[in-house]
Amino acid sequence: MARPPSRRLPLRISLAAGLFLSAKAHAVLVETDLFEAGDGLVTRDTDTNLDWLDATATLDPSVCPPTCPGLYPSYNEILAGAGGWAAAGWRHATLTQVCDLFITEGIASAVCDTIISVDSTVPADIARVVNLEALLGVTSGGGPGDSQANTDGPFDDGGGSIADFAGVAGLRVKIPPNEVRIRTFSDDTPVDETSDAVGHMLVRPVPEPTREALGLTALVAVAALRRGTRLYRRPSSSQSSGSCFPLRSATRNTIRSTRRSHAKSETTRRASPGSCT
Repeated sequence: MARPPSRRLPLRISLAAGLFLSAKAHAVLVETDLFEAGDGLVTRDTDTNLDWLDATATLDPSVCPPTCPGLYPSYNEILAGAGGWAAAGWRHATLTQVCDLFITEGIASAVCDTIISVDSTVPADIARVVNLEALLGVTSGGGPGDSQANTDGPFDDGGGSIADFAGVAGLRVKIPPNEVRIRTFSDDTPVDETSDAVGHMLVRPVPEPTREALGLTALVAVAALRRGTRLYRRPSSSQSSGSCFPLRSATRNTIRSTRRSHAKSETTRRASPGSCT
């Protein structure tokens, strides 16, 4: 299912970013599907084994799960089960997890803290932030005439210093992409506040293989072992009485060639039982 066009970065920005993308960004972050093929609602961090839900998922009616009571849930409503995200294993990212993603895959010179607001005009930083924002989705701006595209959502700041407030993490890309920002602010939003311009920073561990997938893998492994046993098993006494059949390191082609040679031979070589090497 496609995201609304207004939630995507303009194509010209994404193409420009591709000129500078680092090999690490390609190797670590992988866009995957959640509900159906091609929806691209999950960004998988293969270094931390975390899945990041698109920040726009709670803003888009086309991806609202069947149990979703409404759009734009607050921090507390997500915790209480709104949208079925919590039941599916999603929870708000911690400050450490946000920092790891935003700094490693965004502006590497930033230092993790409860409050971060770092701007950069370095081409490599711009490319990484543009790529990250394209993966997580744009929650506000990014449309025709907009001067910037933003990705914002609350995260778990561990309670912070103000009761009933949660942290907010965000990315900003100026259009055209000539400056980017990463930001984290603890105690930045009331836990019961809703907004159509702010999503959620939700993560969950990469799902383990299902029982069916594990069973299939086991069957394939057993089949492979059996094939290997047939190929490399020494022939029985009735098959090789008195003959030296070189199976210890033979490949399939060598085995077949040797068998054809033996079949065509006019005389059979005889040897004592202990003469094989």
